[in-house]
Amino acid sequence: MKTNKFGIICLDLDETLFHTKNNHIYFRPKLINFLKYLNKYFYLVVFTAATKQYADSILSKIKWKNKKEEVNAKNIFALKLYRSSVTSNGKDLRIVLKRLLNNRLNKLNYIPKHFLVKKNKNKNTNILNLDNIILIDNLVHNFLDDQFFNGIPIKDFFKNKKEEHLLIMLDFIKKFLKQIKKKSNLTLKSYLYNNLYKINDSLKIEYHKPQC
Repeated sequence: MKTNKFGIICLDLDETLFHTKNNHIYFRPKLINFLKYLNKYFYLVVFTAATKQYADSILSKIKWKNKKEEVNAKNIFALKLYRSSVTSNGKDLRIVLKRLLNNRLNKLNYIPKHFLVKKNKNKNTNILNLDNIILIDNLVHNFLDDQFFNGIPIKDFFKNKKEEHLLIMLDFIKKFLKQIKKKSNLTLKSYLYNNLYKINDSLKIEYHKPQC
């Protein structure tokens, strides 16, 4: 099945997309534009340490118009994973892939199989494919050691209405889409490995340009 999507992006919620304090919700600037664009070109997953009730109640408040129809953010995700899916080591993207693969087998999604599994080079079997899945999260310790370059550690958001980190993320992702049109074998993971240093001002830790 042909698709106009180019991978899987997992999104944390608190201090990544919004901040809550004293029963008030502060949404990160340009959040709706960010979600609309990502939803057009990627399969989206919520991966949060929050409870289902809390997460869904806030996501349901994020809405926009698509032509004449209202879109609710809680309905755009291929999968939503909550507190019980977070391990003691962090957010394991293999859990995401396994759930998406299982849902695909049950015809609950139509994500192309090559985004989920790939051939094991040494054996005639499939293994989970971590090449085209990433996690955007404000907590670095949520990235597993062997999935470090599957992660974008965005700076914390609290209430700053003038910050532009989601715009910078969007531009970063647009450049990936531009590159993949010229280099079809480019993966999200390799793109992060080679380019994260370019957006250090928006990240919690400093990356360095890879040595060729």
